[in-house]
Amino acid sequence: MVYGSGKWAAALLLAAAVMTITARSAHAQVDEPAVALLLDADARAEIGRELRVALAERHARVVAGTAPLGDTPLVRAAVAQRMARGLGAQLALWSEPGTRGAQLHAVLVDGSEVRHAPLPGVIAELEPRVVATVAASLVDELWQEHDAHVVEAEPAPPPAPSISVEIRLEPERPLRARAPQPPSRGDDDEPPPASVAAEPDGSGWGLAGGGAFQTGGLASFEARLAWRSRDGWCVGAWSTFGHVFASENWETVALGVELARSTRGVPSLEYGMFAGFDVVASDRPGGERGNHAGAALIGARVGVGVPMASDWRVRLDFSAAAVSSAVDGAGLLSWVSLLAERRL
Repeated sequence: MVYGSGKWAAALLLAAAVMTITARSAHAQVDEPAVALLLDADARAEIGRELRVALAERHARVVAGTAPLGDTPLVRAAVAQRMARGLGAQLALWSEPGTRGAQLHAVLVDGSEVRHAPLPGVIAELEPRVVATVAASLVDELWQEHDAHVVEAEPAPPPAPSISVEIRLEPERPLRARAPQPPSRGDDDEPPPASVAAEPDGSGWGLAGGGAFQTGGLASFEARLAWRSRDGWCVGAWSTFGHVFASENWETVALGVELARSTRGVPSLEYGMFAGFDVVASDRPGGERGNHAGAALIGARVGVGVPMASDWRVRLDFSAAAVSSAVDGAGLLSWVSLLAERRL
């Protein structure tokens, strides 16, 4: 009977040691800072491996998640904070399209300021190490600033959970092991709601110029000045000089306004409507040259834009318009515009 009790005591001591080591290992993993990498699946794995290497000195973990969804960068930032908190991370990393390629964005789960850094192209075309290096610099910047604000006010960490094992050897009674129950979670331990992150302002003026081309080799000069909002809306004015609204013997000066909407991504898609009028100077048969005004036009435009170096991008637009003139009657026109646009 004594020999059997000794075997049970040794087994319980071994189990208690294993439970203590497991609890300390889990507590150490929780104490490690974690970064939530929220990208598309095709780029997430390789960038995550490089990011772990870049954050090795901080002993930080990298947890993966899908890219945040939302209609605006402001909404996507708040979604990224909630996703990072659900993954047990202290910081969220995700990408947004920029004017010259992609941008990496970072925010603390309890912060209100979004930090961002441009990338030299889209993520799918870059080396994972390049993306991970830029991401690590954002992480260091946010954590250093956070540590500087809380280092003096940071409370002492709670003591590590301990497990005590009580063993009683009594004849003709089974051995029992008791462990304390974990403390119950109170209402004060609920995580705070996601804070609203600041959104970078993408609005501004843009000036474009280039050629407008019709069938038969007719060409004109076209210029546009427009204001773009951060939500993708565009309102502006346009002008052409040449033959786009006439024949090879006519020269026109057209003025008008436009309202358009552009999508995010590379390349971007833009579509909208425009209206205006033109003043025509013509060479009539017999040497007669005259001017007439009052040719009104209204039409629609669709095109694509591709970002280039610095603040430049190239646009290719297709336009179609209905034209009505007191001299020449009504008709339909279409042309293709190739423009270089610069953000002012």
